[in-house]
Order: sequence, then structure tokens, then C-alpha cells
Amino acid sequence: MVNIGLIGTGYMGRDHCNTIVNKLTDCRLYGVADSNIDSAKETAEKYGARCFESAKDLISCDEIDAVVVVTPGWIHAENVLSALENNKYVFCEKPLSDSAEDCRRIVETEMKKSKRMVQVGFMRRYDKGYTQMKEVIDSKKLGEPLIVHCAHRAPQMYGVWTSKMHVTDCFIHEIDLLHWLINDEYESVMILKPRKSKHSKEEGSQIEEDPQVLVIKTKKGVIAEIEGFVSCRFGYDIQCEVVCDEGIVKLPDPSYPQIRVGGKSETQLEMDWTKRFIDSYPTELQEFVDIVNEKGNIAGPNAWDGYMAAVTADKCIEAQRTPGKFLNVEFQETPGFYKR
Repeated sequence: MVNIGLIGTGYMGRDHCNTIVNKLTDCRLYGVADSNIDSAKETAEKYGARCFESAKDLISCDEIDAVVVVTPGWIHAENVLSALENNKYVFCEKPLSDSAEDCRRIVETEMKKSKRMVQVGFMRRYDKGYTQMKEVIDSKKLGEPLIVHCAHRAPQMYGVWTSKMHVTDCFIHEIDLLHWLINDEYESVMILKPRKSKHSKEEGSQIEEDPQVLVIKTKKGVIAEIEGFVSCRFGYDIQCEVVCDEGIVKLPDPSYPQIRVGGKSETQLEMDWTKRFIDSYPTELQEFVDIVNEKGNIAGPNAWDGYMAAVTADKCIEAQRTPGKFLNVEFQETPGFYKR
């Protein structure tokens, strides 16, 4: 039985608490902490967990085997490093950090350990549709990947949505996913800025430069283009299509019944990101728990993946200032410690 301590009891943190308590096996929610002590106390009472006064107290508790970090991205690194220093496995929601340098520090700290102990919450790798696509691509029955088409669409973002957030909160998923999906690494990135949507400045929204298109060139010569459109209005719509030598593999849409009524044929679309990937969250967390139980190496998205995503994201943000121009993305060779 793995005792889990969770840091960050906001919306996503409470959702993870519910997953740990009601959907996972071989673990329990031992304690929670949050800078908002009232939120921590309320969450602890709801899920029968202990409330800690601080993240530091939670991480240093001898009864806790693993830490789940669901705080704002800018303080992820502090908690992840503290967990590693206390020899605790840690599941960190994406991003690993909003600083590539902090990600590098995490990588260097973890490499001093005997095993990979950090998992990053890039949950799309656990979506059934994406894993089925990867099986097809890895089988080589379609030949090699040539072109990738992706779309990341959301119906409406309320409040201020900066241009930078297109990268840090939208493209970041595809940035992590694609190199895993097609077994390739990135060479350069470019941002294109189409005509601005009329919905980006409607009441309740202040969205900069929407939509945007990210273009990625890989080291094997694949071209990937990713549409980010966060005021599309019609639904939460995630698309991915990989064009190969001998055929095409496409991400399936969520399964809903087809309705014929009033002279139309209709199929429901998701409007909420939490429902689109609802099965991915318990799957990734259960894998984490199983590895902690076995005291093994993290098999899913790891600290190096988090570092690569942060470096690529930084270059994409730079590319936003020079639209239409490719900028090189530079990594050192993946350390043997992180090769699967």
C-alpha cells in the first residue's frame, strides 16, 4: 500500500484526490498540503486524509512514500527537488517546470539516484486512441512517418489568455507527445499567425493572437503542423493524423452515438477537456503507483521528457516574436540513464 501525499488542492488537485481515493488500487491518500490552508483542510476532511501545514512538512513525513505535485508550474521544481532529496518518488503535473534551467536541475539531481523517480503528467500518452496510433506506427506496416497534422481546439478561454499561453498551456501537449508518437527528435520550430478569430475579443475573453500554428521539423525530416485555436466555440476538439509511406493513421474521436433527426445527422462533441481525457488520468497514476510499489524505474514521461518539452517551449515562445522563421532547437544526446 503506497501512502501518497498530494500538494496543491485546487481544481486539478482535488480531481487527483478523487482519482486516488476512488479509482486506484494499492494506494491511499495519506495527506494533503496547500498554501491555502482552508482549501487543504476542506480537502483532507472530504477524503479522510491528514492535513499538513506546509509542502515541506508533507514531503519530509516518513509515512509518505510518494508525492503528487499539482501546484502552479512556477513552484513545481521546488517541490520535485525536495521530494528527490527526501528519496521520494514524485508525480508532477505538467509542466515539470516553467523554467528549462529548473528542469535541468531536476534531471541532474535525479541522475544521482539509482533509478528514475520522477513522472511528468503528460496524460495524452495514456489515451487509448494515441496508444493505438503508436502501436500502428511502431509496427512499420504503414512505412515511415512523413507528415503529422494536429489540432488543439477549445471552445472558449475566459479571462486573459496571452500569446505565450498558446505554447505553455496548449502546444505543450503536442510538444511532448509527438516525439514519443513517431520516435523522433526535434530540429527546429516555427510559429505562424493566421487572421485573428472574431471570437477572441468577445465579452469574457481577452485572447491574444488566436489561432496560431506551430510547425516542427524533426531530425528525420518529418514535418508536423499543429493548430492551436482556443476560441473556436464549437467544442473541445483534439485531432492527430500521421501520414506515412503506405497509409495514414488518425486519432479516433470520442465515441458517441450518431443521431438522425430533423433532416440532419449529428454526433456529440466534447466541450470540456476533463471529459475528453477522463480515462487517461487514472491510467497514468495507477502506473505510477505500481512502479512505486515495485521500487522500479519510471516508465512513462520522465524528467528528461519534461526538460526537452521546456527547452522546445522556450524556443517556440521565441519563435512567436519572429513568425514565419524556423529556429533551431538544440539538445544534447539523451543520457543513457533516461534511455528506455
